[in-house]
Amino acid sequence: TDWDMDAAIRGLYNSLERTVYRKYPLLAMIADGLREAGAKGVLLSGSGASVFAMADSRPHARVIARDAVRIMGPWLWTKIAEVLPDGVTAAHGPLEARV
Repeated sequence: TDWDMDAAIRGLYNSLERTVYRKYPLLAMIADGLREAGAKGVLLSGSGASVFAMADSRPHARVIARDAVRIMGPWLWTKIAEVLPDGVTAAHGPLEARV
């Protein structure tokens, strides 16, 4: 990749994470499961709608997703998204500006 994943991981921070994990321990368990599955960086997204993890490559992401489901159980929903060269994440396709 053209971007510095290690720098991105060092910059992961969400000031709500500790509070949300305390109130919703299942989210903390999911984050721990992703780490145990080999994720490079794990963080609560926003105010807690989801937890995301970073991987070295798409194959590595597939292994993390598979192992996280094995660790946490079949109820865990996973989605692999890619970081585009400019650092934007695309989970579902191209984004269009709406005026």
